[in-house]
Amino acid sequence: MKNKIATFTLPAFILVFLLSFTLAPAQVVLYGLTSAGGDYLAGTIFSVTPLGDYKTFAELNPTFASQPYGSLLYASDKNFYASSVLGGYGGSCTIFRCDRNGILTTMINLDSVWGSSEPQGNNLIQAMDGNLYGMTTMGGPNRVGVIYKLQLSGKYSALHFFNDTDGASPYGSLIQTKDGNLWGMTDNGGGDSSSIGFGNIFRCTPSGKYTSVFNFSGTNGANPLGDLLLANDGNFYGLTSAGGLYGMGVLFRYNPSSGIYTKLVDFKGSNGATPSGSLIQATDGKLYGLTANYNDSITYFGYGSLFSCTLSGNLTTLVSFNDTINGASPTGTLIQASDGNLYGMTSAGGIYGLGTIFQYSLTNGLNKLVDFKGETGYYPEYGKLIEVDNLPAGLTEISHINGTGLFPNPNNGKFTIRLSGNSNYSSIEVYNTLGEKVFATVLKPGILDNSINMDSEPNGVYLYRVIDATGNLISNGKFVIHK
Repeated sequence: MKNKIATFTLPAFILVFLLSFTLAPAQVVLYGLTSAGGDYLAGTIFSVTPLGDYKTFAELNPTFASQPYGSLLYASDKNFYASSVLGGYGGSCTIFRCDRNGILTTMINLDSVWGSSEPQGNNLIQAMDGNLYGMTTMGGPNRVGVIYKLQLSGKYSALHFFNDTDGASPYGSLIQTKDGNLWGMTDNGGGDSSSIGFGNIFRCTPSGKYTSVFNFSGTNGANPLGDLLLANDGNFYGLTSAGGLYGMGVLFRYNPSSGIYTKLVDFKGSNGATPSGSLIQATDGKLYGLTANYNDSITYFGYGSLFSCTLSGNLTTLVSFNDTINGASPTGTLIQASDGNLYGMTSAGGIYGLGTIFQYSLTNGLNKLVDFKGETGYYPEYGKLIEVDNLPAGLTEISHINGTGLFPNPNNGKFTIRLSGNSNYSSIEVYNTLGEKVFATVLKPGILDNSINMDSEPNGVYLYRVIDATGNLISNGKFVIHK
């Protein structure tokens, strides 16, 4: 059966209004977490724009969630999900949901399930099957962490209990590869009698089959606190917070096919020290990351750095943070937003000493956007910002209004973008539910139907937007890949 596009007629005044809304400039809006501050001193969920427009989206409180050390997930049900170190039953730790109106709901009281679990930097992911997957830093029968699955309905199950010898105390998050496997790292444990305690790299199926694939030894790195990054060359890249030649951490590559581990960079102070987050790969192909410390002289231990690194290991320090002016101790991870700029946070420093939000342009350098302060939240820990186009409420309402749109939906990764004969140069950008850009291309001018191939991407829910050459929004919406 051929796909059909419905046609309809709108009253003129409604059509004018909708078209004016459709052509409004696309707005980057980022969302994040603070671990403290706000009305209840329990942290906040906030939004921020590239102009530094900062708004508190939700006040956390000890009843539902308190002191989150990590990042938000924006799931396919259009709710935020995250975990907190305190709050909920017995004031312990929770996995919580926040809806589009800022209403909080406790999904799981982790303490009542697995004992004190203290998720620290253990961000949730939404996998191909639509379920959420995550880890805890503590908890479980061995009290060293759990890998778990959480359905959006609230049903949960433990997939693996860490036991020290196969890893312990993960601080980072899982990632899912195209074969469906989940990959991650632990901060401690793993190894044999010569290397127990430095952490490991592991693989786990969604059904819970767990395999430790590499043990850190200290000299090749130790105690990773972030996630693995799957780069466009098919290799994993990551950071450790300690170990290496100088004991200040390393940047490494791991080939998941061959199992070959390569140490690319030894941090030594003058090029950064003790990275606590994860790497990203930007549109220029380079890796970008943060270190929590930076020694810019023989005697002075500084406030952290922002760096770039080629896939071959050529590292360049781009920013040396300087405390009160632009922040200190960035313990999290960068994001490259749809405007091409990098955004991140520091956990200290700034005017009030409570952390900052900054923008880094690949051409123009660093620009501080926000100084955190008490009443609106402060101290973001192990976190990163996510991009959610102003909580895309009404995405479907502005799709197809002027004959543009995406079909079929759902699809197998191959679909068509209809431009209604638009003669201007346009482009499409596609984001996953983490707010990460996974696809972008320029559309052919003057062509009614443009064929798009994303069949290399995994099953899941995606957000798309079509913009013209000046950045004006033409069409946007969500679609599902199901193969």
